[in-house]
Parts: sequence; C-alpha cells; structure tokens
Amino acid sequence: MDSLTDSIRDPDAATTKYEDFKCSYKDTASQCQDQGMSFVPMVVEAVGGGWGKVARGVWSELAKTSALAIGELETERTSAIMLRQRLSMTLHRENARACLRRIVH
Repeated sequence: MDSLTDSIRDPDAATTKYEDFKCSYKDTASQCQDQGMSFVPMVVEAVGGGWGKVARGVWSELAKTSALAIGELETERTSAIMLRQRLSMTLHRENARACLRRIVH
C-alpha cells in the first residue's frame, strides 16, 4: 500500500510508519533498551503539525503531570491540546525562519 492510500484509511498512518522506521533504523530502539534506556520517537508532521501517536502520548503524560502538580485535573486534556498546539506553532515558526534565511536578498 502506498502512503496516500494508507493515510486515507488512517490519518496517523504516515507518522506511525515513520515512528516505526525511527525505532528500527540502525536498531535504535533495541540499542537503547540494551543500555537501559527507552527510545521514544517524537514524530511531527511538518506541514500540518500533527503529532505521531507516541509523541501525543508523551505530551499527554506531561500535561497530566503538570495538571497534578497544580491540582487541576479537569484541565489535563485541555493542557495536552494546548501544549501540542504551541509545539506545532513553534515548528511552523521555525520552518518559516529557515525558509526566510534562504531567500537571496
């Protein structure tokens, strides 16, 4: 199956495929595990800013921890969404800066 067809069936198909690639490339996940570390691929789709499933899980855990720390559990989901949005906007801003640096004056 090609990526476009996969993405029609599952919006996370492209990021999931790349998460899998990052784990298997040079056996990264296994090498980290052998060293007693976890490898967490933090994949974001650069054009739309959509985060991969693994990355969304990490951001959700961070938001949960943050909500617990300030005692506002009802804001956990909102915090996770806002965090991902801020990170996506940062990616777009930095992509724009990279493009602007390449413009010949």
